[in-house]
Amino acid sequence: MKVLRTAVILVLALMSVSVYAQRTASHYILNPTADGTTYSFEVWSQRTNATGSLLVGITSYIFDVNQAGFDFLTPPVLSNVNTKYTGALGVDDYDPMKAEFVNVGGVNKLAITVKFTGNNTGLASALVTTAPNGEQMCTVSLTVANATLTSSLAWDLTNSAMTTSNLAPNTDTFVGSDNSALPVQLTSFTAAADFRAAELRWSTSTEADNHGFEIERREVGGGGAWTKIAFVPGAGTSSSARDYSYRDVNLPPGRYAYQIKQVDNGGSYSYSGSVEIEIGAAAREFALTDAFPNPFNPATTIEFSVPSDGFATLKVFNVLGQEVATLFEGIATAGRFNQARFDATNLPTGLYFSRLEFDGRSMMKKLMLTK
Repeated sequence: MKVLRTAVILVLALMSVSVYAQRTASHYILNPTADGTTYSFEVWSQRTNATGSLLVGITSYIFDVNQAGFDFLTPPVLSNVNTKYTGALGVDDYDPMKAEFVNVGGVNKLAITVKFTGNNTGLASALVTTAPNGEQMCTVSLTVANATLTSSLAWDLTNSAMTTSNLAPNTDTFVGSDNSALPVQLTSFTAAADFRAAELRWSTSTEADNHGFEIERREVGGGGAWTKIAFVPGAGTSSSARDYSYRDVNLPPGRYAYQIKQVDNGGSYSYSGSVEIEIGAAAREFALTDAFPNPFNPATTIEFSVPSDGFATLKVFNVLGQEVATLFEGIATAGRFNQARFDATNLPTGLYFSRLEFDGRSMMKKLMLTK
């Protein structure tokens, strides 16, 4: 009888080992991104054994990262945490998922921990087999310390492991790595109006693999799309601060928005925030500017301002007092320069006069056409 009992126990033990041996899982590094200040990636896990289930127990995801590229004094931040494997400390079946930097043999490593406690119902969550990568466990974000370097992200195959809820061993496969550049860190971007031009200035603290900057512009309020207007070459890879500028000239009056599209040598890109400026802003006063150019041939530009929104006319007369052109006739906007173009292609050389009328007031300027 004793021999039989021993045999039954041995068979059950072998069955137990066989069941646990079937538990396999794959774990993935996916979708790494960087914006110059923050580096993020996703962690996914998938049950790969064909039969049975895999109830997730204590799990350690350990990663090697660039020792000079990240700020190890700023704690990593978790987001998109899978609610199946995290809970309230000491209350739910899982403690809160945790991300931290740990020192292993003098080397800083990133550690993400899943801890099953069974404090509530004692029922662990089962890992899915959904193709291709199972389910997302979390997203982790690190603070970039040196954007001229690469991430050097890789699994620590020695210390990473997933166990079942009763601490049975599991066969794990760890997939993925990333060595992308920690890209350009843009520290400022400003725009200033200079009469008919926009002066754009921006600075970087560090650059990595930077091809350059595409300057994009759109007119505010008109529903216009962003349009590329220029390209400014970058510094490639640089650990020192850099200053850049671009001058957008000959702009009609209006409000404009600008943004910068930073492009690296591999074609990846990121956008700055946008800035807006008013071009052609003017005092709320009754004024008529000198034409530019003047003398002219065959066309020139005339601008005027008014103290309030209202009906205005701008006409051109010859020396005999005859009207030869009406350049503006309608509602003029206060607080900005209203612009009109005088084309004298079909007029003879000579002296002309521009005349502005608004609210019973008038003003004149001389024009000289030379052919």
